[in-house]
Amino acid sequence: MAGKLTQTTLNGWITHLMMRIGSASLTLVIAALILGALLPPAGQIAYAAGQPRADLYLVDVGRSLSARMSPFPEADNIEPAWSPDGKRLAFISRSDADALFHLFVMDVGERRVQALAPDLRANGLPAWSPDGRKIAFPVVVNGSPQTAIAIPETGETYILNLTGGSDSPPMWSPAGKWVMYLSYRDGNPRLYAADVDCNQLARGCRFNDMRIMRSVGVGAWPPSWSPDGRTLVFTAALRGDTELYLAVSNCPIVSTDCMENVRRITDNSDADYAPSWSPHGKQIAFISNPGGMNNLYLMDVQTGETRRLTANGVMGEISWSPDGKQIALVTLSGGRSGIDIVDITSGSSCRLTNLPIMNSTLSWRPAGN
Repeated sequence: MAGKLTQTTLNGWITHLMMRIGSASLTLVIAALILGALLPPAGQIAYAAGQPRADLYLVDVGRSLSARMSPFPEADNIEPAWSPDGKRLAFISRSDADALFHLFVMDVGERRVQALAPDLRANGLPAWSPDGRKIAFPVVVNGSPQTAIAIPETGETYILNLTGGSDSPPMWSPAGKWVMYLSYRDGNPRLYAADVDCNQLARGCRFNDMRIMRSVGVGAWPPSWSPDGRTLVFTAALRGDTELYLAVSNCPIVSTDCMENVRRITDNSDADYAPSWSPHGKQIAFISNPGGMNNLYLMDVQTGETRRLTANGVMGEISWSPDGKQIALVTLSGGRSGIDIVDITSGSSCRLTNLPIMNSTLSWRPAGN
């Protein structure tokens, strides 16, 4: 399918795919949706797996039971992201008829799928606003990665800002007033933020961002906000090696130099990246590569004490359980990628699933209200 995908065509594609689901596949889909509706939400992880097409799966951590939950069995379905209330799953999908990915939202309990932004080419992991009313997601505009906003309630979508270079996938501020990303407009990654309500401003959205950290260039993406929304942990290479840094936020809305009081919290010759704050704010998990092998480490924020949690290597990012007691991560064992669960107290781990993971995105379902 050449050109842009219209809403009518997209709805027709959804109907066509659902009509072509066989009885066995339909049983799997229904089982997955029932699984998602009935099992304790805090015990589930959404992920994408399978070749040559990727499907969405939901795994029950306590039972090590995975069920396919893709609404489109004849399409690539990747980059799952749970809404804050744990009821909806945003993801991107593409069919054989259309080589471009598009944004969808699935209500797991009601078994309903909503297509969003049919005219925009999705390009990465969606990010829900803290209140669950909006979704920021990467799109490709004129050949460059940019950022767009989708509002599921109204179906409205708009480009947040047209920059002069490629932008990283977006990340929300704790209060949900702005979205930040790395922009490479000057050839180097710099931290920028944009007002998410720019469509309501007289000046519009076209020139709608500011560089919010001038003192340091942020490195490997993404960073992570502390649960209280006051401190950002991020990766930077200021002295030739990659370390973790903290910065304090001093702005409820977008303004120049939003981040201040930058300080380094790791100091070694290894590459430290992919930091992730624990739900309780007392620890930071991150990846480091002593000896050339990436492994998971855990730092006590107050004391700085750091200990290693894995020894056999990890791949990509990590995901905390809502209660802060476990971490899910992708590892490689016997030449196959799969999901492991690590207990942060004992350091013990177990293989959750051996399905071939298509990307490192693991989305642990929030416990909800």
